[in-house]
Amino acid sequence: MAMGFWRSNRSGLHWPIGPLALPSYPVRFLFPGIALFGTTIAASAVQSVWIGLHDRDGIGAKTWIGSDDYRE
Repeated sequence: MAMGFWRSNRSGLHWPIGPLALPSYPVRFLFPGIALFGTTIAASAVQSVWIGLHDRDGIGAKTWIGSDDYRE
């Protein structure tokens, strides 16, 4: 009797046992994209906070105002 494709190739489709085990093989391809996306979102958030703590009209030099702009 011939084995089906999924039955003969199921070794990479189960979750390994152990606290530090990586998920199954296909899921590992998602990690680089998730890391890149998370880094981009975090960098954008930090840059937004940094810009929010300065006063700038877009032409001249920026001036540090700290959180004074938010204390109204």
